[in-house]
Amino acid sequence: MAIAHHLAAEGVTKIALAALGKDKLENVAADIRQKHPGTTVLTRETDVSNFSDCELLVAEVLNNFGSCDILVNNAGIAGVSPFEVATAKRLDAIIDVNLKGTMYLARCVLPSMMQAGRGHIVNIGSMSTKRIEPYNTIYMASKIGVLGWSHGLRAEMQTRKTGVTVHLVNPGILSDGGMAVNHPAATRAVMAEAIKAGGSSTRSEVADAISKVIKYDIPEMTVNSKDFKWEVYEPVTEWFKAVAEEQLMPKKVGLCEGQHSIQV
Repeated sequence: MAIAHHLAAEGVTKIALAALGKDKLENVAADIRQKHPGTTVLTRETDVSNFSDCELLVAEVLNNFGSCDILVNNAGIAGVSPFEVATAKRLDAIIDVNLKGTMYLARCVLPSMMQAGRGHIVNIGSMSTKRIEPYNTIYMASKIGVLGWSHGLRAEMQTRKTGVTVHLVNPGILSDGGMAVNHPAATRAVMAEAIKAGGSSTRSEVADAISKVIKYDIPEMTVNSKDFKWEVYEPVTEWFKAVAEEQLMPKKVGLCEGQHSIQV
């Protein structure tokens, strides 16, 4: 988790990692402890689409650390699919994790932040909020929901003078993770053309953006190597089409199904 490593390098000494997959969590925690001596790392396997899981996570963080100053909402699953074949289960999963999970975790941690009179909630959005993406419409809906809610909650916190602030970071296509490494070579070749047309970002660039929005209280930052417009980018569409076709083939595994969330 590049974000956790970056925050540790920036001087955050108490970090809680939450995701599905206990072994992966423990491996990341051990790596952080080794590379950043003196950093305390707590791990808890958490399904952010389950409100009770989020409550238990926050309770454990507050019990061990006393407070939570920064929440990075980085949970997400992909939603590439022709819309007419998406099942209700698939629709629910994408909205439950990408939108409701983000809101659940913020809802659970916000009272303690408001009581302390300080705190940063950083939500991870997407370039899907900045351009039109056929074959990716469910994911678009979930992330545009995060965008609207983030700005609304930020304004609410400011109006009420709580000392809590909310930020949004929108990564472009990750060139060094996620779909860039989880697909056959043919699909990755189409992705390369999508990046040429629509731009990309790296995990370290996204982590750096998170630090910047916190440090300078920036409402929203988009991390992408190219300028963008609210329009359809044909090579990006072709890439999503290729991914959708790949997923419809028998015995293919869904993409980016893991949830990843960092609580600091």
